[in-house]
Amino acid sequence: LAAALEATPEAVPGAVAAIPGRAEVLGAFRELGLYRGAVRSDPGRASFVNLETYFWCGDGAQTCNVLGEGERTVTLLGQAVRIRPRIVSYEWRFGDGSSGRVTAGRVAHTYGHTGAMAVSVTLTWTADYAVGSGGFRPIGGTTTTTSPVRVLPVQEAQTINH
Repeated sequence: LAAALEATPEAVPGAVAAIPGRAEVLGAFRELGLYRGAVRSDPGRASFVNLETYFWCGDGAQTCNVLGEGERTVTLLGQAVRIRPRIVSYEWRFGDGSSGRVTAGRVAHTYGHTGAMAVSVTLTWTADYAVGSGGFRPIGGTTTTTSPVRVLPVQEAQTINH
């Protein structure tokens, strides 16, 4: 009997494969090791007081949603489960005590004082999933990842007279 309990459903005549539920899939989704994001800005090396700084989430020429939203496959209860993660919001921390939540990966911020600003972005993810060759359905929850901190110097602009 113990050997029959350990066997796969295909090996036991009349056995039915267990189908992972939403809770199991949500747990696996939260353990996927999703993309953490990266902070990019323009101006890139430093910003200036009272000048808008534009931030976006991405590495090189690719944005966070392109880098992180590929389909993943996990095995739960012996079943292949396809998970399609997607970013639903970006929470920016600008390093000066202010923050902003947006649904797109780009945002503008104006600094009011000088300093070394520790900027980061937290991505909130959700997903759709499908068991085997079945149709996709909402996963019913979210998870978050946070980028490494990027230190952005903010300086006073200097007027130069010739």
